[in-house]
Amino acid sequence: MPDSNDSIAHKSVADNTIFKKIVEIMKDVWFMHNLHTTIRAFANRGDMKADLEEAKKKIIKLKEKNSALKARITQLETRISAQFL
Repeated sequence: MPDSNDSIAHKSVADNTIFKKIVEIMKDVWFMHNLHTTIRAFANRGDMKADLEEAKKKIIKLKEKNSALKARITQLETRISAQFL
């Protein structure tokens, strides 16, 4: 006849094994969540990279426009100062 202590010890081991499995599953879920979050961030990063490239092109165009406007202002200042001198 099995000893009641053996039964309790066996139940404790089984509970411990179940607990370990639950912990493993939770770790896997946590890992998958972090992996999914990272993948999503990198996917968004591609969109952001395209937006960044577009913004860089716009900045270059604006700098060119700014340079052209500065050159035009310099011409006008020279012309006005020549008229008053």
